[in-house]
Amino acid sequence: MEKRHLPPMKTIVVFEAVARHRSFIAAAQELNVTNSAISQSIKKLEDFTKTPLFERDATHVTLTPKGEIYYLHINEALNTIENATKQLLPTHNRVTINIIPTLAMLWLIPMMPGLSKRYPNIDLHIATKRPKFDFMRDNLDLAIVCEKPLKASSPFHSHLLWQDELVLAASPYLKIKTKSLQALLKEQKCIIADNPTREDDWAIWCKALKLNTPPKSQQLRFETTLHAIQATCNGLGIFVTHAPFINQSVAENTLIKLYDKVVTNNYFQLIHPKETQLSSSAETIKNWLLAQKDK
Repeated sequence: MEKRHLPPMKTIVVFEAVARHRSFIAAAQELNVTNSAISQSIKKLEDFTKTPLFERDATHVTLTPKGEIYYLHINEALNTIENATKQLLPTHNRVTINIIPTLAMLWLIPMMPGLSKRYPNIDLHIATKRPKFDFMRDNLDLAIVCEKPLKASSPFHSHLLWQDELVLAASPYLKIKTKSLQALLKEQKCIIADNPTREDDWAIWCKALKLNTPPKSQQLRFETTLHAIQATCNGLGIFVTHAPFINQSVAENTLIKLYDKVVTNNYFQLIHPKETQLSSSAETIKNWLLAQKDK
């Protein structure tokens, strides 16, 4: 049998990282090596294949046409190796899920004692890498996202949890003097979660209901959604937020929903890559999460 004609495996790993990130710097950070080491590995691979794989300028790194084809094959081969390795491991009981921090705190974590009691051998690890995360880089099995339904051509399997709803929340003890919604926005402080992923919630809700957005003089800003929810529970004002974030508080009567909800085009979805087979533990967690979506 002839010896396999393979490049050094280290150069393959480096090539995949650079191609995936389209960046030498990002690949170096991921692999914890110097930029020079990345450049040397790519040169060694290009010398071995006698083919330029990347085009470089001062600010951009792009794959050549042959580099693109090579990347598709290499990515598929590395995924096959990864999946085969996972199958050989005697136990694979750790499951990592990336989830919106507020949803983790107010929906998932309160249910975890029941999960631990039912599946004591599964170690569920919660990650909150946002807004951008990568299943391979971050060693993720599952993720919950809120976005438009994924297309059939998406690289991810998607399981719908809930359609996104924006609701107006308030403390049940807040004294509301008016029945007019527009007047209410002038009467009460309008609590805002002052972060990029939530800053448009009020605007979307007001636009759907044909209301004027609250002026700055009526706004009360907090750095996180969790802080904003706690402020609302304490009667400091009213707050537009996503229904799953406050359903538990509504059930406990620490918050109430006022007036009409606004249904958006987004969905909370449980996703995982099509190219990677879930471990038995991850499959168990996926099914458990889907069974909890109405709780």
